Amino acid sequence: MDISLVVWGLVAVVCGGFFAIYGFSLFRISLFAIGLLLGFSIGMTLTRGQNDVIRFIISLVAGGILGVIFYTLFKLSLYIAGGVLGLVIALLVASLLSMQDGILQSAAIIIGLLVGGFFGRFMGDLVIILATSMVGAYAIVYGLSLIFPETLGASSSSGLIPINWFSIVLLVTLGLVSGLAQYQIFNLRRRLRRI
Repeated sequence: MDISLVVWGLVAVVCGGFFAIYGFSLFRISLFAIGLLLGFSIGMTLTRGQNDVIRFIISLVAGGILGVIFYTLFKLSLYIAGGVLGLVIALLVASLLSMQDGILQSAAIIIGLLVGGFFGRFMGDLVIILATSMVGAYAIVYGLSLIFPETLGASSSSGLIPINWFSIVLLVTLGLVSGLAQYQIFNLRRRLRRI
């Protein structure tokens, strides 16, 4: 078992758990964590073939930089949340269609980011709930597939989750539970503002 994949899987599970639990409540910190996860993912992808320690350090620095950038762009949060939701949907579609071609997968991700970012502002706060619950569920399933490839199926290093009944049920369950819990928090905050 490759230690860098286990570390990457643990980072994905921890960040995904944070998104799923605190995504709406602590959205500014969630933006930092989303940037950390994306930057770490980009760093892990770009440093393939390097020493594990160097790969981890470069990925952590890239994640930290992107996390700080996302944290400071809080005023654009609806666009970022929409883009993240589009990214997760694009990754899920790419996983379902088994897109292994890097150019085709990159095009799907860019289209998902742009379309999601555009429509994010029209959805209001609901896009934050949808984006954080979906990215949390996706990150948890992806991380678990890296840590336990025998149970969930081998995951590709390009961010695609394995498609089998167990991973789909786990993704849907985590996404629904997280989304419903965050929606309850959203409704509670809205009711308390009226008082």
